[in-house]
Amino acid sequence: DNDGGYPYFNDPVFIGNKLYGMTYSGGYDGNGTIYRINTNGSGYEKIYDFISSDNNPYYPYSPLYKGSDNFIYGTSNSGGYNGDGTIFRFNPADLTVNTATGTSTITGLQRIMDYDYNITGSSPESYPLFFSNDGFVYSLTPEGGLNDYGVLGKFKLADIDYNATFTGFTTIPGFTVIKTFDSKSGGYIYGELLEYQGHFYAIGSDGNGSIMKISKDGSDVTVLRTFYQNEGSNPIGDLIKHPNGKIYGTTEYGGKNGMGTIFSVTDNGIFNLAFQFTDYNRHGQYPRGLT
Repeated sequence: DNDGGYPYFNDPVFIGNKLYGMTYSGGYDGNGTIYRINTNGSGYEKIYDFISSDNNPYYPYSPLYKGSDNFIYGTSNSGGYNGDGTIFRFNPADLTVNTATGTSTITGLQRIMDYDYNITGSSPESYPLFFSNDGFVYSLTPEGGLNDYGVLGKFKLADIDYNATFTGFTTIPGFTVIKTFDSKSGGYIYGELLEYQGHFYAIGSDGNGSIMKISKDGSDVTVLRTFYQNEGSNPIGDLIKHPNGKIYGTTEYGGKNGMGTIFSVTDNGIFNLAFQFTDYNRHGQYPRGLT
């Protein structure tokens, strides 16, 4: 569809009475779009078509993020100088309106970083950026790195060269690789990071899946739980920190009847299977997260 298709993530950016989001496919070239729409559901506008040429980002399989500098940030799963994906940004005020048709186009979308498979990782998707209160933006890729288990890095918005032309290979000065994951520490992280008391908690998807605790400087990674099929597999969605101190999440599959589970784990790895989806009619099946 020319308007875009498959808006996977329900995390739009709100600015005034409009919300901004992305679709993974569709649009002029079939490689995804950026859109905005009024909060009452009227006034849908496709404001950008992702094009798979000239190192442009395309296939944006992630949400958008609003930075403290008032730019909107996003990532693409493909494109960039190496074809490993990109980080891009745009100013929502920097739109050109075609008065004949009333459509809007972003004139200042900038590709600010090209991922490099062996160094910074590849194929960012799901929730690849995390804007922390410590002043850093954390970058997470599920693939790439020397071990092909993904990479965690960080940068500051102030490090971005606002005047760069972004024509060749593009990187962010000061971008720091914190952790290159491996089979021992876990990896293939696709869910959103949970930040708590100087650590990140994350879902790894290797094997049946795992729950990981990562120090923010990358010096220590602890696998709190490796899943077995009978207690759940393919943990998916966000982890949630409850006031009782436990971290809750879901597995899409596994458990008694293979329909998925809800679990909890403590900071020191005490695991509990809180609920199993065992009855299609009463419980449903294949949960994909908690709220």
